[in-house]
Amino acid sequence: MRFSHSVLAACVLLGIAVLTLTPPGFTAPRVTTIEQGMTMRGAAEFLDAEGIVLSHTLVRLVSFVRRADTLVKAGSYAFERPIGAWEAVARLARGDFGIETLRVRLAEGSTREQMAIVLADALPRFDPSEFLTLTEGREGYLFPDTYFLSQLATAREVAELLLDTFSTRTETLAGTIALSGRTLGEVVTMASIVEREAHDPADQRLIAGVLWNRLDIGMALQADATLFYLLGKPSRELTQEDLETDSPFNTYRYPGLPPAPIGNPGLGAIEASLSPTPSDYLYYLSDERGVTHYAETFEEHKENRARYLNQ
Repeated sequence: MRFSHSVLAACVLLGIAVLTLTPPGFTAPRVTTIEQGMTMRGAAEFLDAEGIVLSHTLVRLVSFVRRADTLVKAGSYAFERPIGAWEAVARLARGDFGIETLRVRLAEGSTREQMAIVLADALPRFDPSEFLTLTEGREGYLFPDTYFLSQLATAREVAELLLDTFSTRTETLAGTIALSGRTLGEVVTMASIVEREAHDPADQRLIAGVLWNRLDIGMALQADATLFYLLGKPSRELTQEDLETDSPFNTYRYPGLPPAPIGNPGLGAIEASLSPTPSDYLYYLSDERGVTHYAETFEEHKENRARYLNQ
């Protein structure tokens, strides 16, 4: 029995030694990128070819034993030294990049251009022009949130992360969207307007209801947020000439939703647009204190303007 214990102990030690063996000839610290969608098998073969692990077979064996054979976090990994199979699987599975992460806040309602500026300021390897190219036509679907990003994150990695996060955070809404009779694009476009028109959750739901009411009766949305997107002017600076700007994004001149979102809404605005507060209101305005006032008729709306804006 004592001999069996000794043999077992020796086997365990041998196994540990094998799984921690590292390749010879590792000459310098390096940064390498695990691409989005890469499996553990692909990542193992890649690290083997790069001389970072001794054997991709050992890495795959460990991943199978740990049931982590498909769990790979994409991104840039820093390797100060070669690593064993056990450590490789652990790092790939939990996204241990070996690089300092940076906290980056992308505000709700930000446009692609605004996101690019924030990201370029925070990340040394981030190329804003590449980001805008990669995200062309994806306005509205880049999820705004607080992210902890590798300081070596690239434009492609960040773009894929924002798009993937949008899909993850909104997947539970698919059934509600289907029942609403509206498309995802319509909901997101409305949410991008609502995000700019109000920040209070209660007002977001009421304003979403007002805007849907207008659409349902064929009334123009007349949302100042769309002109801010076009001209960069707040409501108080808009002129009659601005209201006549010829653009499908001008919701004063063209009825219906604009052809695409005007920014990237947060989950709250998306939910508000999907489940608005029912009302008979067709008008609203925000006073200098940020309080929103609603009206059912244009006459009531004019009274609100005289009372709260023309003082």
